[in-house]
Order: sequence, then C-alpha cells, then structure tokens
Amino acid sequence: MAQASGSSHSIAQSLLTTLDLLRGRITRQEQLLFVGCLLVIKSISANAELADPDSWAAESSHPKQPSWWDRIENGQGDLLARMLQHEFDRVAEKYEGLRPVFQMVDIRRLLDRLGGTYDLRRVIHQISYLPSDWGDDYLGEVFEYLLIQSTLQDVKYGGAYATPASVIRLLVALADPHAGMSICDPACGLGRFLLESANYVGRADLSAGRVPSQDRQLVLEGQEINTDTWALCKLNLFLHGLRDTRIELGDTLRNPKLIDRGVLHTYDRVLTNPPFNLTNWGVDVAQRDPYGRFGFGVPSSSADYAFLQHVVSTLNPWGIGVVVLAPGVLIRAGAERRIRERMVQSDIFEAIIHLPKSLFYGTSIPAVVLVLNRQKPENRAKRILFVDASAAQTDSRGGLEANLAQTIVGYYRNFSGPEQHVRIATIEEIAANNFDLNVNRYVTALPDRSSLHFAEALERTTLLERKRDHLAEVMNQLLQELEAHLPL
Repeated sequence: MAQASGSSHSIAQSLLTTLDLLRGRITRQEQLLFVGCLLVIKSISANAELADPDSWAAESSHPKQPSWWDRIENGQGDLLARMLQHEFDRVAEKYEGLRPVFQMVDIRRLLDRLGGTYDLRRVIHQISYLPSDWGDDYLGEVFEYLLIQSTLQDVKYGGAYATPASVIRLLVALADPHAGMSICDPACGLGRFLLESANYVGRADLSAGRVPSQDRQLVLEGQEINTDTWALCKLNLFLHGLRDTRIELGDTLRNPKLIDRGVLHTYDRVLTNPPFNLTNWGVDVAQRDPYGRFGFGVPSSSADYAFLQHVVSTLNPWGIGVVVLAPGVLIRAGAERRIRERMVQSDIFEAIIHLPKSLFYGTSIPAVVLVLNRQKPENRAKRILFVDASAAQTDSRGGLEANLAQTIVGYYRNFSGPEQHVRIATIEEIAANNFDLNVNRYVTALPDRSSLHFAEALERTTLLERKRDHLAEVMNQLLQELEAHLPL
C-alpha cells in the first residue's frame, strides 16, 4: 500500500492534466509509455541501481553534487535528449525484461513531434514532485492511477482496460491464492489480476502476523495481444515491485507463449477477463491446435469457449480458474451448446455467478463469473452452485459494494446461501434443462424489500399517494351525501 494515496492521486492528477496538453501530437499510449519509463528510472535511482561513472546520471559521493535526476530535470535542448536516451539505453541493458519496452521509446522522434523539449520538461518537472524514497508501491500507485483515469477518459482504451477494480478483487477472492502458488492471466491487459493476487497474499500474511515478502513467493505469468498494453503491463508490475513476472506478447488462442519445450505451463490459479464475444479469433488454427486445448470442441463463432478451454488446459490437477464473460456463454446453441454439455458432464464447473449490469466501463452488458475447479471436493461433485446477484445495487462509483462481494465469496466458500440468491443444481437437473446454465433458470428470485431501487420505491409511493387522494375524495362525497340525509 502506498504511503500517501491522497497525495499520489493529487500529483498524478496534475500529471494527467499536463499530459492532456500533449494530445494531438503524441497518442495517449505514447504518453503513458514515456511516463512509465521515467517513473521506472526514478524508482531505481533511489538505491543507485543505475550508478555508472561514465553516465551523466552518475551519483557523486559529494553531498551537494546534483543527482542524475536533477541533471535530467534541469537539462535542456539537445543535451536533455542525449541524457534521456543514454539513461533509457542503460535501463534496457540492465533489465532484460524491460529492454523491449524501453526500446519502444524513440526520444528524438518524440521531441520532433512535440516541437522541442518544453513540454517534455513540464512532464519531468511533475514527476520530480514524487518522492522516490517511499518505495515502489507509491510510484506504482501513481502510474496505475494514470492508467485507470486514461481508461475512463479515452474511449479508445475502454476495451483494453475495462475490468473494474471491484470485479478484480472479487475474482481474486474467489480464487483465494496463497503464497507459493503459480498464477496466470492469459489475457492480462495491465496485469491487474496478477497485481491484486500479490496484494491479496500480502494482506493474508499481514492478517496472520507475518511480514509479506516482496514477491509474495508467487509465480506470476501472463500474455497480452496488444503491444502497447503489454508494455504498460510490464511497467505497471515493475513499478509495484513485481520484477520477476513473465509477461509474453502475442495471441493466446492462436499462439500461446507460456510454454516450455512445446508444453503449456500449468498453474494453481488462472484468472482472466478475456474480450467479450470475440469473433475472428482463429477457428482454423484451433482445429489443428498442437497443444490439444480444444478437446471439448471448437466453437464456431465467439471465442468464449476457446478461452474457457485454454484456462482448463492450463490448470494443474488441483488448479482453480475464475473467468468473467458475457452471459451469452451460458445459453448459446449449436456448437457452443455441445461444448457446454461436454464441459458440464466433465464436472469442471463449480460455480456460476450473475453480476449486476453496468459494472464494466463503456457498456451496460451484465457479466457472469465462472469458477472452474479441476479437483472439486467430494461434497461438490456433480453439482454446480448458482448465485444470482444481478439485481444487487452498485456503489456510488458504479462498482460492486464491498459487502456484496464478501457475501458472494461467502456463498461460494460455504457452497450454500439463501434461496432467493443461491441454488445448487445437479448435473442431472442441468441435463434435463438441455444444459442451459442461465442462472435465472435455477435461482427463483424472491421479493427483497431491502434491495428495492429508489426509482421503484418512488413509483410505489406516488401510486399509494394517488390511491390515498382518491379514497379521500370518495370519503368526502360519502360524508356530503350522509349530511344531506340527516335531519336538521
């Protein structure tokens, strides 16, 4: 946890405002990539990881000698460009995992498009306000804030970073990772599932009175198809202190990269939010997949069941996968129904959770969470837990209420809950329903006065007031008629 989240958000907001001035000359992705690289340099400068007698950035033993960051901050013109390029090259040389990321930034080309160093120095000046001695997590929090705010402001990024933080926390809590586990996200975006997994394990250590280690003793791996997002993911994880992660660039369905000697890596936990209803995903390649991932069948249209089968193929014999998808995955006919039938019969599904609508940025489409378990406990065998949270209220920011997320996790861990929200169905019952997994088919929603929407309550109040006024009029008429017949 960063030491001053309010302060970091304030400085990050100022930095974001400065970046807005660069729009039209360099893209938001280029802005974030450059800032992320600068934050990495500032982070590793705190313990002189870049010390080099031949560098402009070399530290001096003299206490009044300007640091290399001071030199960059005060640099101008061609000297600043050469200093920055030199430091970028040395980071690329020292940190092999970041080398391709830093090599994506062409300082000369960047300055040409900006028309000089003036705006670049403004960005560096903003970053200089950030203390580098508060630890990686502080700078990581700043960078992640920039990434998320860019998500909300830039529609071009809406699809890339659309998973809300509350949904990420829910999926990680359902997966319940522990120290020593291997964790993967095959569509990792900015790496936020991996980051939250590390934070979750760290919080568990603290609650148990243990001091969490820097890497939480986790193996964290992922793959991302978009080059810019992949680069930002690597920077994001590095800035949060997770320096030993493996994040590959490429198409997970067409060309999985997390392999060794031709064999897919398998994991204790796989968590992912792949693109909803992705088409043109590589049916032709899947039909001759060398890794045998599509044993339940090759989906002919949407990639949803391709991603699900990839998750199953990358779970070890005791592994758990947690995937969030659009609800169409539960009911589609044709090839997907046949795949769904085979997966249900294999007893891989452990729980299906229907989330409220409008949780995801830029779309009102609801989502469902599917929990896959390669080693279900005996008392859960041949059964699936259905949880209906579709009518639940979101918080003031449009995310899941913390209490709701805790309740959902409790239903899953206990494999039980109130009948208006939870139902356990046997495979036989699901087969009788033609392998339809729609949550509403199994959970019969009962009225819940505590969950009435404000608009519904207002409408009912208005209706009751109208009835009251009507009854008052009738009562007045009756009294008038009664008075007319009473003797004087």
